[in-house]
Amino acid sequence: MIVETFPTRAAWLAARRNPHAIGASEAAVALGVSPYSDPWALWERKVGRGEDDRTPDDVEALTRGNRWEPAVLAEYEDASGGRVVEPGAHFGQRGHLVTLSNEAFPWLRSSPDAFAVDRWGVLGHVEAKTALDGDAWTDDRGVIIDHWTDGSETLVPAHYAVQAYVQLAVTGMPWNDLCALVPHRGWLAVRWVRLMRDEATQNALIEALAAWRSRHLVGGEPPPVDGSRACSRHLARLLDPPKKRPSRAATSEEAV
Repeated sequence: MIVETFPTRAAWLAARRNPHAIGASEAAVALGVSPYSDPWALWERKVGRGEDDRTPDDVEALTRGNRWEPAVLAEYEDASGGRVVEPGAHFGQRGHLVTLSNEAFPWLRSSPDAFAVDRWGVLGHVEAKTALDGDAWTDDRGVIIDHWTDGSETLVPAHYAVQAYVQLAVTGMPWNDLCALVPHRGWLAVRWVRLMRDEATQNALIEALAAWRSRHLVGGEPPPVDGSRACSRHLARLLDPPKKRPSRAATSEEAV
């Protein structure tokens, strides 16, 4: 495993701009299963042609999610009996942001929210989510998914599972707990689902992401046409490129 640490968020964000790399949180977008973005928006951003399609509500939700993340992890720690570990501290750089990659596929990157040592002393991932969608999560706490099968998406949102399995592939860790605060009895309650290593699912995701990267990021080919705003912008540029108006001399009236 390759470990990079960054003392500031600005440095961490700058490292994420690698046009040929795919982050774990971008994997579901590339594969077309994210409800928040689409392959065209990701492709435009990677090749430097993107526009910021985020609405003020999107920015507010992202800011709120970052602010509530420590609360999600604290609730998870209390409820699970595990001990949350800051990734920077785990690698001897407390307070630093961490990006992980794997020698076998270094283009795939992971920036974990946290690690945790469970009650049996086993270290794994923890990812904190703040979407507050109670219907998308199991009603039980601490559900374990040994292998992803049809129906698993009723226990945890599938796009989050893609991120979690990519992280397990990058790090080789044995499990990843996806946790969230969800509405419960007029307040909030923590739910978490533990995804165990699933080599078949992980390998299938890596193969699909490698093919998408090779074709669209390295090869530069646009994604398949769809109805997304980013795709529409690209087609508009192709079909109606900006026209340079011919110059002319000013008339006597215009020159006054």
